[in-house]
Formats: sequence, structure tokens, C-alpha cells
Amino acid sequence: MTAVAAAFGLIATAAACGGGSAGGSVGSRVVVAIGADPGSLSPTTALAGTALAMNSFAYDTLVHIAADGSLIPGVAEKWTVTSTSARFTIRSGVSCEDGSALTATDVAAEYNHIADPANQSPMLGLSVPATAVAKADEATRTVTVTTTRPAPFIAHMARLLPLLCEESLAAPAALAKATGASGPYRLTEAVPGDHYTYARRDGYTWGPGGATGEDLPRTVVFKVVANESTAANLLMAGQIDIAQINGGDQQRLDAAEVKNRSIDALFGQLMFNQAAGRPSADLAVRRALISVLDLKDLRNVATGGSGTPPTGIGE
Repeated sequence: MTAVAAAFGLIATAAACGGGSAGGSVGSRVVVAIGADPGSLSPTTALAGTALAMNSFAYDTLVHIAADGSLIPGVAEKWTVTSTSARFTIRSGVSCEDGSALTATDVAAEYNHIADPANQSPMLGLSVPATAVAKADEATRTVTVTTTRPAPFIAHMARLLPLLCEESLAAPAALAKATGASGPYRLTEAVPGDHYTYARRDGYTWGPGGATGEDLPRTVVFKVVANESTAANLLMAGQIDIAQINGGDQQRLDAAEVKNRSIDALFGQLMFNQAAGRPSADLAVRRALISVLDLKDLRNVATGGSGTPPTGIGE
């Protein structure tokens, strides 16, 4: 079904870095503010943005995205792709938090677990194509994923698949506030509504671009800070090290010369109910409704006047 959405605008989202405990040195403790509790962290079911970001510290993926947008090796050292299949070669030496090896069999089992509709994983269609079937060959350390329908982005989808070891996959619900880590960190403390502490794993050597655990902070704490102004205050006081600031607090952080990195991000959309029988099921109606909106005023309200105009609509 054809959709139309109007974007309010683009806002420069600042990831600000304060002068607290991080210091930029290896072996440090970094405190990151998050706007809301992530809820369940179980990697086969979690879809909240905060949970996905936190899980990326604890679970590795087959591939990663480079700065130029290209795919680079992760747990998979190489791969081949067609419109209905992908074959990943799992690098040797990858281990899980309990010390067990992450094998091709583990990866194939996770694909099949998510692909099974009985497991009701929301990752189906996001990280694993519908109709996917995976088979492992331990002799060649390969996982072959096939689909009955064309799925040209199998390799790109794999960057969203947090890899679990066999024991964790057997009871994924147990990972709601724990980790079965294949990545550089493991969760050591979870206090819902307050903070989550991750400790760097020893022996992590399979990061993107050859990154190892020695390149990373020893401890990362995700601190729940619901109010953005409070987060800005904590940054300036050195009590947290990183926070995402979207609104008017950017100006006073800039005035205080707090270091930051900004990106343009979509901020605000209008979505329409396109169900049969609804007025907005008609594309012409949706276009007409959007055409009478004052997107400039909407942008100023939504972004505190700091956003830039949207340049088009999606169909």
C-alpha cells in the first residue's frame, strides 16, 4: 500500500561529551545517559531503540557498517549473497561470555529460532528474512541461509542480528536483565529505572576493523535520565559523560564549550491510517492534508526552532 508521511524537519542531534570520569583513556568508566528504561533486553525480542543500543555493547553481529555505508566483517569473516541466499563464514576464536565458542551451529540455530513463527520474534523480517532456513557446516565454519522469496538484503539484515550462544538461545527470556554476550561487554548490574552496568570482557579480539577489547573503556554505565535538561546539567557537572541532547539545552552546552558531535536526524512525522474505508486510504486525500500544513511552524514547535526544513515526502 502506498504511504505518504510528512516530516516536521531535521534537527541536529548532539551527542555531547562532558568532562567527567571518561577522560578518553582506556581502562576508564564511561557513564551514558539514556532517556528511558530499556525494558526487556532479551535480544530476540527487544525492539526499543534504547535496548537495541545497549545490546550492541553485549552482542556481536555477523557484519558491521563502515563509515562509508559499506559492509565490513564482524563475526563473519567473509560472505557471499544472492537474491535468495547468503553464506557466512564464521571466524574462529569467537567466544561467548561463559567461555564457550560461538559456532556456525549456534548462528544457524538463532536464524531458525527467529524464523519459526511459533516463537513470535519481532526480529523476523527485520534481522531474519521471512521464510528463512539456515544450515550449518562446522567443517567449513559456514552458515547458509536460504529463502523461498527474494530477500536481496540478507547480508545487511545480518548487522541487526545480535548473536547468542546455544545455552542462551534455549532460554532467551532469561536475558531480559542479563546477557549471554558474544560482544565486548557483559551486563554485571541491572537496576531498572536507574542504571545498567556493563563490564569489558577479557579476550575480545573480533571487533570491526580489527578492534579489540583493549581499545575500549573498562566499564560502561547506562544511567536513566528522563529529563533532557537534567541530562545537560549532569553533563556540565561532570556526573555523566555522554548524553543525546535534541532541544534548547544545546545552546547552553555550546556556551559552556561542552564537546559534542552532531548528526541530522528525522524529528517528527505524520502518519495516516490507510485501512480500507478510512478517508486517508485515498492517496489524494493524504497529499491534500499534507499540502495545507505549515511545516515551518510544526518544525519550530517540534525542534525548539533549531531544526531545518524537510525536503520532501515519502511514498
